[in-house]
Amino acid sequence: MSGKEKFIVIVPDGMSDEPVAALGGKTPMETAEKPMMDYLASRGMCGYVQNTPDGMAAESDTANMSILGFDPSVYSRGRSALEALAMGKPIVATRVGGNPEVVQHGVNGFIVPPSDASALAEALLRMCREDTFRNSARTVNRTRFETQFGLQPMVKAHEKLMVEVARKHGVFGR
Repeated sequence: MSGKEKFIVIVPDGMSDEPVAALGGKTPMETAEKPMMDYLASRGMCGYVQNTPDGMAAESDTANMSILGFDPSVYSRGRSALEALAMGKPIVATRVGGNPEVVQHGVNGFIVPPSDASALAEALLRMCREDTFRNSARTVNRTRFETQFGLQPMVKAHEKLMVEVARKHGVFGR
C-alpha cells in the first residue's frame, strides 16, 4: 500500500437479528433486498473482529468507540443516562465517558467515581430518601433532554458539524 489509499469502514450496527420461522429460518437481513450492500461486500474486504475489551459487555456503543480507536473504558458513554434523561428519571451514574455531560451532580442526579461501591450506595440511598430532589430531577431531566439531546437539537448539531467539516475541506468554499 502506498499510504494514499482511502478506506471506508461500514459498521452495520444494529442489523443482527434472530432467524424467523416465517422466513424459512433465515434472518430478516438474509432475506432482504440489499443490492448496494451486496455490491460493496463482493468487492471489498469483509470479516469479523473482536474489538470489545475483556470484561466489557459487547454492546454497540462499546464496540463502535473501539472501532474508532477510543478506549471504551474511558470514553464509552453508554445509553443508559440518556435514556433515563429522556424518560425524566433521576440518574445515578459513574464519572466515565460522557456521563458528566448528561448528569449534573446534585441537579438532575448524582455522579460517583467508578468502582466506588460506598459512594454508589450513598447516592442511591440519597436518591431514595429525598422526594423533593427526585421530583425536581424528573422535571429537569425531561426538559434537558428535549432542549439538548432530543431530535431537533441533535439534528441541528450534526448539521452544523457537517457544514464545518465540508467548509474545512473546500466542499462549500471557505
